[in-house]
Amino acid sequence: MQIIAHRGDHTDVPENTIEAGRRALEHGATALEADIRMCASGELLLFHDKSLLHHFGEKKLISFTSYNELKHYKYKQNGFGRTIGIQTLEAYLEEFKGTVPLILDIKSYYANNLKLVRALIKTINDFNVIPQIWVSAFDPSTLAIFKLLQPEIRTGFLFRHFPRACQYIDIFLKSDAWHPHHSVISDTFIAQAKKRNKQLFVWTVNRMEDYNRLAKYSLDGIITDTLFRKEFTGKL
Repeated sequence: MQIIAHRGDHTDVPENTIEAGRRALEHGATALEADIRMCASGELLLFHDKSLLHHFGEKKLISFTSYNELKHYKYKQNGFGRTIGIQTLEAYLEEFKGTVPLILDIKSYYANNLKLVRALIKTINDFNVIPQIWVSAFDPSTLAIFKLLQPEIRTGFLFRHFPRACQYIDIFLKSDAWHPHHSVISDTFIAQAKKRNKQLFVWTVNRMEDYNRLAKYSLDGIITDTLFRKEFTGKL
């Protein structure tokens, strides 16, 4: 079972950065997860939020701001005391190519993500990292576009709840994996996943009591902010 660092280890470095990925691997993670957004000038960036408000105190939207402007923002403004800036997916793949599995979580909910999907497919192919990559999203239309354009790239359907509608949607998505919230996991859910031959990557598992409840199931991975650290790895 993969222990997947959620946005890297962002204890004392910014989330969704190469530095956070390095620290996670040093501390025991066996795979990495990062969030992906496209900015106005077309670059794919490692960033969770749709705006700069949380990290930098500004309401500018990532999708309407060019990378030439975004690259000048430094996370030291949020108290990290470092000069780490918003990073590109290309730099991230350059760093971690040929190392561990990577989950790329698309943080975009537009009806048509065709431009983003095409850019991400191109980047994955340019770096020749298809065997390392899982692309995940809450938005089913985005995953459907991926499978239409390049079915070899593995996809994971993200959801917090699992109503009957999600089950029917996934018939058309043909996703390779389900990425459910840990609260969804039950005997019935696991049986459904096995019936549909889905791999399971469960999020966000940060407490040992949640891990212990899940441990009886044959999961492919847990996405976590904490459990890759050395004080926990001996207990897993």
